Amino acid sequence: MPPSPLPISKTLGLLFIVGKVQWQLCCRKDHPVIKNLTAKSILNYPFVYPIYWTNESLRNGNDHFPVSIKKRIKGYETATATSAAEVVSQTMHLGFLPDLVIQPLVQQKKSTS
Repeated sequence: MPPSPLPISKTLGLLFIVGKVQWQLCCRKDHPVIKNLTAKSILNYPFVYPIYWTNESLRNGNDHFPVSIKKRIKGYETATATSAAEVVSQTMHLGFLPDLVIQPLVQQKKSTS
């Protein structure tokens, strides 16, 4: 079933805001953090985090997690949320990822199992 269209909520000049992206803290299904899930315990594991190229160098992106990357354990770097989801599914890394990426992967895994 295709997703229903989102209502246009705001107009900003020539741009339209058509909806909000929700983000989820993700880990693989057998990750030990699940047994003791607290705000403090999640900071004991590495986070996959976004990077991007500029003309000068690689730069850290913003994964929108409420705790700064400076206060977390830095893990693998990736330029796409899809590759970050794959890192999370295969490692001890955590990731704060958009539903737009996570939901299709979850559905795909359900249909193949």
